[in-house]
Amino acid sequence: MVLRFGMDETLGHVAYEDPPSPFLGQLPDGVGASARRFSPQTGREIDCAVRALTEAALRSASEILSQHRALLERGSQELLALETLSEDQVRALLEMPAKPLNTPSAG
Repeated sequence: MVLRFGMDETLGHVAYEDPPSPFLGQLPDGVGASARRFSPQTGREIDCAVRALTEAALRSASEILSQHRALLERGSQELLALETLSEDQVRALLEMPAKPLNTPSAG
């Protein structure tokens, strides 16, 4: 996100990496790799931006899991008892309505 698409407020909306070539694929030892177009200081800033994004994602995921801990516990107990759950069983566990059937329209 940060290198290829420039998605960081601190660094600005600048792409620091070109997309990989669909023709070369991954070559060993960086053969065919594009040269870095930024300074070591910018590289450190990129590292910090990537670290901040991953830490924020971890915090968000942890909060979501904590908020839904009881549901996760119920789901794990069901899985231990039954080994597998169908879509309907998962929907019932989540207390979600069944999704409507895709029926062709008349006429």
